[in-house]
Amino acid sequence: MSTPKNDMENRLACLRSELKKAGAAAFLCTACDPHGSEYISDHYKVAEYLSGFTGENATLFVNMDEALLWTDSRFFIQGERELSGNPVTLMKSGEEGVPTVYEQLSSTLAKGDKLLVDLSCVDGQMRKKLRETCGEKSFELLDDEGIADRIWPDRPPVLAYPVEIADDDIYGGSIEEKLAALREKMSEKKIGEYFESRLDNLMWLFNLRGRDIPYNTLAFAHGRITDSEAVVYLYDGAVSDALRKHLFSKGVEVRRYDEFKRPKEDPADLISSLKACKTDAQIRNIRKYFEEDSKAVTDFLAFVKNELEKNGELTEKSAALYLHERRKQIDGFMGESFETISAYGANAALPHYSSGSSEEDVKIKKRSFYLCDSGGLYPGVTTDVTRTIACGELSDEERRAYTLVVAGWVRLMNAVWREGCTGQNLDILARERLWQAGLDYGHGTGHGVGAGLCVHEGPQSISYRSRGEAVELKPGMLVTCEPGYYKDGPMSEDDERGFGIRIENTLLVVKAEKEGFLKFEPLTLVPIDLTALDRELLTDEESRLIDEYHELVRQRLG
Repeated sequence: MSTPKNDMENRLACLRSELKKAGAAAFLCTACDPHGSEYISDHYKVAEYLSGFTGENATLFVNMDEALLWTDSRFFIQGERELSGNPVTLMKSGEEGVPTVYEQLSSTLAKGDKLLVDLSCVDGQMRKKLRETCGEKSFELLDDEGIADRIWPDRPPVLAYPVEIADDDIYGGSIEEKLAALREKMSEKKIGEYFESRLDNLMWLFNLRGRDIPYNTLAFAHGRITDSEAVVYLYDGAVSDALRKHLFSKGVEVRRYDEFKRPKEDPADLISSLKACKTDAQIRNIRKYFEEDSKAVTDFLAFVKNELEKNGELTEKSAALYLHERRKQIDGFMGESFETISAYGANAALPHYSSGSSEEDVKIKKRSFYLCDSGGLYPGVTTDVTRTIACGELSDEERRAYTLVVAGWVRLMNAVWREGCTGQNLDILARERLWQAGLDYGHGTGHGVGAGLCVHEGPQSISYRSRGEAVELKPGMLVTCEPGYYKDGPMSEDDERGFGIRIENTLLVVKAEKEGFLKFEPLTLVPIDLTALDRELLTDEESRLIDEYHELVRQRLG
């Protein structure tokens, strides 16, 4: 539900009053918590409170004259809708003529001005860049962790739930083995004291699970490791005597969360690469649950098609509820791995659309596309799958776009590459057919997937855009393959209507038949909608690979 314009203006006025008291010229915040979490608890949604924008990627800049919000291309359409009529201007990151946050600071602030930021809720890369920009331009960076409490009267509290012990095998080995591997890396890098605040890394390292973050099995924590000491900092109320004794027996001391002292320099990430490659025991468990999850999604798609044929009263919300109830039938189901994206027609043009928070429950009609992006959490397993199905009549434009997306999906899924390649090397396989037609999608082609932790979990990815050092794809890594195409527009009765298409499988990197080469094994075993394809646009090889995938699905699922 959108926030009324007057309420937003009052919130910004309250912020500006606090800026005056602090002698600051401007304020900056991000959609982030002290752990760099993708999904954050309500307590840390300061940018959303001040702007009304609900996307996961947001940087908000406020001075006495204006309020600007930056987000990436995944959220442009959502940003336009949510900020419409609000006193906050959308800044489309990467678009021509749109300054970066740092360029905006340089052009807006004067020498000696103070920029107020809660640096605990800014990721390490941005902290470094802010310090550099302020130093170059002689601005003062004013760190204020209490600003949100002063401007947000009914700020939700931090909720810390009991932390649980996770099974060694399905989470990649014992605590002792993981600490030994980490300390070996520390020795190689000549790091005597290692600090960690990323929750997925800490849960993996200490074999812990919590439920402090929506859609993730994470608990608020920090960590400090030396060659002789390992400390995990947790909220008091979340720690049982049994947990404390268990960790002590593994050489890990438990201390209070508020005792953690953030290091002056942002630490390197030594753990993500260790947990990215899954063990044989993990992979066996992952295959089992992906097969069960794929059966549930396949049943769900058959249900949607059947309801459309019967002219049933199917809506975005009722469809998502059916899928949830079907997954609940799987033994071990712990909940969704993210909020299900159940989107019909023009709503599917928003890659991160939320039907759950929409005021309207849109009926799925017998035309255009229905897109469902969903995932489940199971013991040691996180699934992520997207399918787009034809609801009835399709325009030539819709059918053509769907076919080209599927072509890229099946080409990437069947890639074979030499060891040492990264996701940047493979991205063209998913985009080439779309690019040849002058089409594209704004998001990456694939992201790393965790094993019972987070649905987005690096360092591996598939994207032609360089965001830091590209990471080599190695056996045991999980990564998605999810090309798409999105056209914004109204849900009208002509061919200018909006629609969205995305097809996504989660893949496992495995060794290929020829030594020195790698390939993908599809973990997702869900058929695509063949009725939406224009086979004449496919090459013979693409058509054959699609049929071979469906034969694999039939063999595995029955």
